[in-house]
Formats: sequence, C-alpha cells, structure tokens
Amino acid sequence: MQERTNKLSDVAKCTGLKITMKTKIMRLDKKCHNRILVNNKTIDEVDKFVYLGATLSKPGGAEADIDRRFSLAREAFVKLDPVWRSTAISSNTMLRVFNSNVFNVLMFYYSTQKPGE
Repeated sequence: MQERTNKLSDVAKCTGLKITMKTKIMRLDKKCHNRILVNNKTIDEVDKFVYLGATLSKPGGAEADIDRRFSLAREAFVKLDPVWRSTAISSNTMLRVFNSNVFNVLMFYYSTQKPGE
C-alpha cells in the first residue's frame, strides 16, 4: 500500500495536486498493520467515514448510515419547531415543509458536511 501511495503522491505532484493530511484510511484487511506515510507524515486510520452522503464503516452493513440519517432528520425536524407551532401555516403547507426538509434529509442526504464529519 505504501508503494501505491508513493506513486499517487508523485503523480499528484506532477499535476500540481498534493495529498493533504485530511486524507484518512480505513483498512478492512487486518493482516497488514504498517503505517502509511505521505511526505514523512503518517496518514490517520479511521473506523468509519462519510462518502457521497453514505456512512461506510469497518463492520459493514447499514446501521451507521441509518443512525446518521435519522440523527440528521431529527435535527432538521427540531430546527423547524417554529413552523410546527405556527397557527398561521396550513397543515398542507406543513406537510410540504416536512417532506422537503425532513423526509428528504432522511432519505437522500448528500454530503454537505465538513470533511471528516
């Protein structure tokens, strides 16, 4: 893996790109425990990360992703509390707000989070 990382770093330098220390790795193979270095700095290893809005984790499965989506939808729902308490907004409008701001977050949340979150 270190050889491939070195090649990637070299090609990146030739094209004007660089690998930052925001780069993380997640190993699924427990056979190899060697550190991976870029510019003599160790790349951090993580147990899970978000890619294109989906949470990927070492154990696999969808539990981490589902938990994250529920949490984000719950947060969106709570932020809209003034809307839910309003008597000036019709039930039909509230349902449309719910579908566009809570349900869509639950079902189709794409990564707008800061890297590493």
